[in-house]
Amino acid sequence: MTKRILISVFIIILIALAAFFIFQKEDPAPPFSQETAETLTHNYISRCDIGTEEGMPCEVHVTYKTEGKKVFVVATFSKLRDDSIAAEQVTAEAKYSLGEWSLGERKTTVKCQPERGHQDFSNEPCL
Repeated sequence: MTKRILISVFIIILIALAAFFIFQKEDPAPPFSQETAETLTHNYISRCDIGTEEGMPCEVHVTYKTEGKKVFVVATFSKLRDDSIAAEQVTAEAKYSLGEWSLGERKTTVKCQPERGHQDFSNEPCL
């Protein structure tokens, strides 16, 4: 009899644990905003701290776009101190996990200076 009671209690505990994990939901991500995109860019992508001329800081333009349920941060850096690269664009997926936003793998493309190659953002190097 005692063995049956222990087995019954054990089964009830297993069912309760299974129900807990099945019905437990992750906190939904808060809405993504321009401010979030700018904060992530500032924290994780810094291009303007190098390669800029004195008195002529690099310019940063941050936007974000959504594709289905995915959010991508796009940071465009211009006025770089580079004779071949006019601007650099970094795109990274924003991910929400454990209560905070972070950026995933970055994809970098460049736009060349006039007469130094392509004038659109591309993976191809400038001349």
